[in-house]
Amino acid sequence: MVFSDFSILMATIWCSIFMVLLFCFRSGKYILELSGVAPLLIIIIGAALRCFVPIDIPVFTRVIQHEGWLAKLDAGLRTPIIYGHITPLAIILGVWIIGTLIASFTTIWSYRTHMDKVRAYLPSENPVILSAAEAAAKKLQLPVPTVCPISKGKSPSIQGLRHPVILIPENVYSEEDYRYVFYHELMHWKEHDMWIKLLVCALNCIFWWNPCSYLLRINLNRTLELRCDQSVSRLLQSPEKLEYIEVLIKTFNSLPTKRKRFRLGSFTISEFAASPKKFCRNPKKHITVKRADLIMNTSYQKKYNRVIPVVTLIIMTAVFIFSYSFIIQPHYDVPKDEIVTDKVTEEVSAENSYLVKNPDGTYTLYVDNIAVANVDEKYVDMMKKDGFTIID
Repeated sequence: MVFSDFSILMATIWCSIFMVLLFCFRSGKYILELSGVAPLLIIIIGAALRCFVPIDIPVFTRVIQHEGWLAKLDAGLRTPIIYGHITPLAIILGVWIIGTLIASFTTIWSYRTHMDKVRAYLPSENPVILSAAEAAAKKLQLPVPTVCPISKGKSPSIQGLRHPVILIPENVYSEEDYRYVFYHELMHWKEHDMWIKLLVCALNCIFWWNPCSYLLRINLNRTLELRCDQSVSRLLQSPEKLEYIEVLIKTFNSLPTKRKRFRLGSFTISEFAASPKKFCRNPKKHITVKRADLIMNTSYQKKYNRVIPVVTLIIMTAVFIFSYSFIIQPHYDVPKDEIVTDKVTEEVSAENSYLVKNPDGTYTLYVDNIAVANVDEKYVDMMKKDGFTIID
C-alpha cells in the first residue's frame, strides 16, 4: 500500500462526492419514507472510511497520467520559493496541519468545558422523572441513566460519551410524556450515536477547510435524529406514536427557533428545531411534519427497509472499491538526454530500465540489466511516477 499526496487528494475528492450524494439522498422525502435512514448511515460511514484510508494499492490501483495544467500546477507547487527549499506545497500542508491541530484542540476543549458544566448539575429527586427513566431503561434493556434537572425553556438532551447524563426540565411533561422523552434520549445511547458523531467530528477537524465536511456534519445530526425517531416508533403502537409526536411538538413549541451548535457527545430531542429559516418559511412546522411522516410510516417501510439498505450497501461497496481502482497524477517527461550515455543503444523506458538505490543514497540507472548512468535525485520521483521500478 502506498500513501502519497495524490492519494490524499483522491480521498478528499471521493469523500466530497459521497457527502454531496448524502445531501441529495437525504433530500428525497420518498426515499426516506420507503427505506428509512439506514442508507444514509451507510453513505456517512463510507465517506468517513474513504477519508481515513487515503492509500494506493500497487497491484490494483491504475495510475492515470494527466498532461497539461495538472503537471504545471504540481511543478509550481513543488518549486522552492522561500529560502531555496520551502515549496508552496509545504506551506499548504503546514497550514492544513496547524488548522487540524487548532480545530482538534478547540473541539476537545469545548467538550471538556461543557461536560464540566454538565457534571455540576445535581441528580434529580423527582419521583415522576425517576420512575419514567427507570421504565424506559428497562424497556430498552439499558442501565438506568443519571438524570439531572434543568430550567424550563431548555430541551431535554443526552450528554457524554462513556457515561451519558440526561438533562431534562422538571414539571413540564406528564409521567407518560417523560417516558417518551427518555425513550428518545436513551435510544441515542443504545445505538451508539454519540460515537458516530465522534467519527464525523474527527473528520471535520481533519478536513476543516472542506465545505462538504460541514455539509456532512449537518446531515449527520438530522439523519441520526430521524433514525432515533424510527427506532422509538417501533416500540410503540399507533396511539402511542401520536402521543410521541405530540411530545415532539410540545418540545418544539417551548423553544426558540435558533440554530443549535454542533456539540460532540450531545443530542437534544429538539435537534431539528434548529433548522435555519432561510431553508423554510416555517421550520418547526416543516420538520415536525417530516418527522411525523417517518414515525407513522414505520410499518409501511417494512416492505422496503431491508431491500433498499442492502442494495445501497452493495452499490456503496462497489463504488468504494472502484474509488481505489485509479489515481490521477500529472504526467512528466523524464529528461532522458541528461541520464542517457553512449552505453545505451535503445530508448530508455520503464519496460527495459530500472533504478537501484546505492548505499550512499545515490541512484544508478540500469538498462537491460547494465548500469549506464547515475541519476540525479531530483529526477527519481519523476521516473517513479512514469512507472520505473526502484530497487532499494
